[in-house]
Amino acid sequence: MSNQKGQTIIEAVVAIAVIGLAMLGFLSQATSNFVIGRTSENHFIAYNLASEAIEVARNVRDSNWLKGCVDPAVSAKCFLWNSGLANGTDYSAALNFDAVTGKWSFNFTPKDLATCGDACLLKTKFSRIVFLQPVCKDKLDCGGDGVCVDGEKCASEQIGIKVTAQVSWSEASGLKTYEVAEYLYNWR
Repeated sequence: MSNQKGQTIIEAVVAIAVIGLAMLGFLSQATSNFVIGRTSENHFIAYNLASEAIEVARNVRDSNWLKGCVDPAVSAKCFLWNSGLANGTDYSAALNFDAVTGKWSFNFTPKDLATCGDACLLKTKFSRIVFLQPVCKDKLDCGGDGVCVDGEKCASEQIGIKVTAQVSWSEASGLKTYEVAEYLYNWR
């Protein structure tokens, strides 16, 4: 009879080990699913933040079209389609929202996400910068591709803007960056 008790303890230890291994596999899969879910959520948020920046640029362009030129004799009362979408030959900007006025504006101080600092930091773990690069009528302008970078200007007529929004955030695996680009044209 004492021999049977020893077998029962061994059986119990083996059963606990088997259950423990099954639980370890389950917990490992659950942890992996959680990490993948969090990563997907961050990519979804980053895509929406980048898309928001493009929509703000589109809204500025469209608003300029609607404002038009009240008095052609007074240039201050005329709104070109690309007014507010560049600062000279500075095309990189942080996007700011004024809660009091309910309006968006571009701050053309930052040059890239690495040096942007608080200007690009959103009230979350995400940072965003927008590049509003002129698209030239002559494809040979601005380095031969017709899209200007900071410091360059179209020699021919500007026919559009390449809007690129970059969003970055930190995850356990390091710094992640998501980028969305779209071309907006002056089709009027």
